[in-house]
Amino acid sequence: MLKAGSCTIDITPDTSCNLMGYEFRTTDLPSGNSGVLDQLHARVVVLHQGQDKVVIVSLDICIVPNEVADLLRQAVAIRLSISTDRVLLAATHTHSGPLPLTRELASAWGVIPVGSKTPSPEIIFMDTLKARLVEAVTRADSLVFPVEIGCIEAPIGLGYTRRILTEKGLEHCWNPQEQSHLKPLPLKDSTCSLVILKQKNGPREIWLWSMACHPVVLGKTNRLISADYPGQASQLLCAQNPYRSALFFLGAAADAHPWLATQENPKAVGKVALAAASMVDLLSEAVRFEECNEELKVISKKLKAGATTVTISTLKLGALHLFTLPCELFGELGKALRDKFNHPILLSTVSNGWCGYWPSHAAFSEGGYEVDLALKEGLQAGDCEKLIDEIAQL
Repeated sequence: MLKAGSCTIDITPDTSCNLMGYEFRTTDLPSGNSGVLDQLHARVVVLHQGQDKVVIVSLDICIVPNEVADLLRQAVAIRLSISTDRVLLAATHTHSGPLPLTRELASAWGVIPVGSKTPSPEIIFMDTLKARLVEAVTRADSLVFPVEIGCIEAPIGLGYTRRILTEKGLEHCWNPQEQSHLKPLPLKDSTCSLVILKQKNGPREIWLWSMACHPVVLGKTNRLISADYPGQASQLLCAQNPYRSALFFLGAAADAHPWLATQENPKAVGKVALAAASMVDLLSEAVRFEECNEELKVISKKLKAGATTVTISTLKLGALHLFTLPCELFGELGKALRDKFNHPILLSTVSNGWCGYWPSHAAFSEGGYEVDLALKEGLQAGDCEKLIDEIAQL
């Protein structure tokens, strides 16, 4: 019998923490942040099937460096006496949250001097995050209940493709209101995926939802802590039912922005969040539930991505197929992965670490900073399509 438990816990840092997501804030603005627009959370689901367990985590932060992801997953695995590959850890990719760092990474990245004994705010946040995540997992594991499972996906037009070919070459449309001369195209992968774990004979629900839109409603001069639209939308979904938990996962959003993007009105976050939550809620009306007596199957595989070796994981459980990729994936590749299946998949990028961008073959000929970063990682045109083929074989 499939059982599930969930817990949501506050991980909001203090004002000493820098916000991750825009280089401008690091180079041109004062350190730290100006306070809290909305709180950041760690959201956890623990799945039980007999004696077997799997943990799924969604963190309201921009990225989790590989070393940090390994430490967090290990801490959770030790707490529940499971293997590390049974812990799937995602970042929502909000560009208004902190960056957790180990002391070694903080030294290597120049955040603190080599050999410094004084912890930076990023190191302090890392320690706090680890402790709170273990606490959340412990709570979720102690509150499991029998569930049925339902999955559905549908296209939702929450955003646009930010890379635009013009007579001058490639241009990025960061903000369609400010860059009215650009005419952005729809998303390459507009899919919204929704998985609901519903308590048998009870009111509790756990919603896992995914969209392919960068959480960048707030722009580079924003200094307020915010989970951006994914966090506020999840809060709205939970407000409808006090027994509901909602976890967000970022789809193939490397080249995708919401229609309100990189602007400075904090209220705009709520507008995008309301649109996202409303569409997810509407989609939930079409979900059909079934019992699941299958084993909790997690398959992990190491793949060569340019000069880097990455680990891809997939969770198969009845109607649920969850893919975790440690990259920022272009929408065209997300759609290509979906097209290989005749059932819904929940795609979670920026998960179990971070290795930069995976551009499509066409994007390499267009150029742009995403491609420049991919080339530095040793990726070439066509490599990411091959990776998608390998991932589908899982």
